[in-house]
Amino acid sequence: SHGYTEAEVGRDFLDGFGYLELYGPYGLFHSAKGRGFISFWRRGLDYPWHYHEAEELYAIVSGTARFEAHGDSPEILRAGDTKFHHSNQHHAMQTPDDHVLTLVLWRGNAITEFSKIVT
Repeated sequence: SHGYTEAEVGRDFLDGFGYLELYGPYGLFHSAKGRGFISFWRRGLDYPWHYHEAEELYAIVSGTARFEAHGDSPEILRAGDTKFHHSNQHHAMQTPDDHVLTLVLWRGNAITEFSKIVT
């Protein structure tokens, strides 16, 4: 489970988003030091503003997405691009024109906790 409810993100988001935790506290391979995910978002999704204590690195494998983060200029990322989010930095993502497949890495504190949606 990713910890999101339909009330937080909507049914369309839940139907168009998926991930597999490769390694981490709940992953295929156990690690208490970090987490690694393969994540997919369907075209047309809005990943609302959220945050988490763990630091995060997105690497775009395929597709494009628009990333926003407090303190940073919005940017469109494509295959081969990366985006780093600091601990507790609020961030969001949209996929208006394309599906996106990412490798997401977490490190630092609170890696067992899920992202919190900003309300």
